[in-house]
Amino acid sequence: MKSVTSLLIAILFISCDRPDSEGHHRNNAPLPATGPQQSTSEEENGKRQNTLQQQAESFFKEFSIALSEGKAETAAAMIGQEHRERFLLGYRFWRGTRFLDPIVKRASEDGTLIEVEVSLRHEQGGGDRETKSLRFADGKWQLLDS
Repeated sequence: MKSVTSLLIAILFISCDRPDSEGHHRNNAPLPATGPQQSTSEEENGKRQNTLQQQAESFFKEFSIALSEGKAETAAAMIGQEHRERFLLGYRFWRGTRFLDPIVKRASEDGTLIEVEVSLRHEQGGGDRETKSLRFADGKWQLLDS
């Protein structure tokens, strides 16, 4: 009788602690909560996305103004430090370029790096749609391109 009771208790413990049981995920962690907590997170992500979108629009508007007014130093200050020298060497190709209709496509977890799809309109005519990366450092956005 003692061995039957021990066997039943062992089976009970094993069945309650199965990885695929209702209360546990594969790594034995509790399953993620759903409901109001999840929708709050979705709301926060939506607000974050809107904020990043507005910041990208503002950045490209200011950058386009600097390029159209021929302010090489102002435009260069908006370029990431590691790309600045090369940008200044090729500035004449950038001069007069306008960046229009930016759309944030991806953002890093911390929101300091974003990929933005943007239309380019060149002073000489013609245009293109490209993906550009922006990094938030030292309290401002910087273009990671030259």
